[in-house]
This record gives sequence, C-alpha cells and structure tokens, in this order.
Amino acid sequence: MTYHNPGTTGSDFTTVKTFGALSTKRVRDIEGDMAWMIGRKQDTSDFYLFGRFRVAAQRQDPANAASFHVSGTNGYWFKSPVLLNDLPWFADMKRKAAGSTAGFHAVNDEDVLDGLRAAHVEAMQS
Repeated sequence: MTYHNPGTTGSDFTTVKTFGALSTKRVRDIEGDMAWMIGRKQDTSDFYLFGRFRVAAQRQDPANAASFHVSGTNGYWFKSPVLLNDLPWFADMKRKAAGSTAGFHAVNDEDVLDGLRAAHVEAMQS
C-alpha cells in the first residue's frame, strides 16, 4: 500500500502521475506484488483508494541513502476514487500504519486485503 500525504508532498493525490512511491525504508520481497494507492486531498481528512499498480522494482535513492523508490507497471487510476473512511476494515488498517513515515507499507491482513479488493471492484463499476 502506498500513502500519498498532502501534508508532506504539498499536493493532493489527484496530482500523482506515476506508478510508484517513495519510502523511508526498504520493504523486502515486494517485486511483483500489487500496490494499492491511498491518498488524501488537500485540507480534508477523507482517504481515497485512487489506483493500483504492480511493483516492478525497488531501488535506493542515490541522492539520499535513507530513501527508497518503489516503481510500478501495469497500473491504472480509478476514474472514481473510492472513499475509505467509513469502511469497516479501514480504521484497523489506519491504526496499524499510524506513526509510520515509510510511505509504503506491506499489507498482510486478509480483512484489509479483502476490503481493498472490494473497493477496487466498486471503483471499476462506477
């Protein structure tokens, strides 16, 4: 899962143009995994699932040894991003990721994965 934070980046998720993420830590064995793109708009506490991509590579940033770039392929933006705030699994996912500044998180919880898949289906139907 990637998280686009407008407080850190200065822009909301609608400005994202690449399938990828910056992270402050390396995530092991993610090549080939699905990355779910979650973000907020400026000046709101609403979280949206706005796209997904397949992780192609992960590399250390040559200009900053504490930063890693996750890049992807076979991705797409959802025409209608899905509001996540009130979905039953989302509060638990947010709690587990709280305080992390990594920007990219491995998701191993089946309830969360099922929720992301269902939100994906909803996005594709709208």
